[in-house]
Amino acid sequence: FNVMHGSDDKKYFQGLSIPSAAAVLVGMVWFGEVSGWDAKSLAIPVAIITGITALLMVSNFRYHSFKDVDWKGKVPFVAVLVMVLIIIMIAWNPPIVLFPVFVLYALSGPIVTLRQLSKIRKERKQRDKTTKD
Repeated sequence: FNVMHGSDDKKYFQGLSIPSAAAVLVGMVWFGEVSGWDAKSLAIPVAIITGITALLMVSNFRYHSFKDVDWKGKVPFVAVLVMVLIIIMIAWNPPIVLFPVFVLYALSGPIVTLRQLSKIRKERKQRDKTTKD
């Protein structure tokens, strides 16, 4: 996987991990199959999404690895309810539920990075503003 070498921080992957990229592509095929998509008309969108996932794999975007989640400690009751709801939704219609989840994870790297850059810019502007006064 794309674990950052030379770093002790195992919370993140650098770039979209290979299984995550594969999940997006397989999820798209599965979603398309149950949705009745025409394979011929989807050739170009599939090629584009394949290219995007490839670029995300070699990008510097950070993706949460979930290795820091404590699965053995106390879990809030609300978290248990949310997990049960997620399992029910996946059991109800896996391709309809999983494909958007895979896509959201793939988009989480760029989204989090853009939010962090925006926050850094605001902090710099605020710092520059206070140093000028």
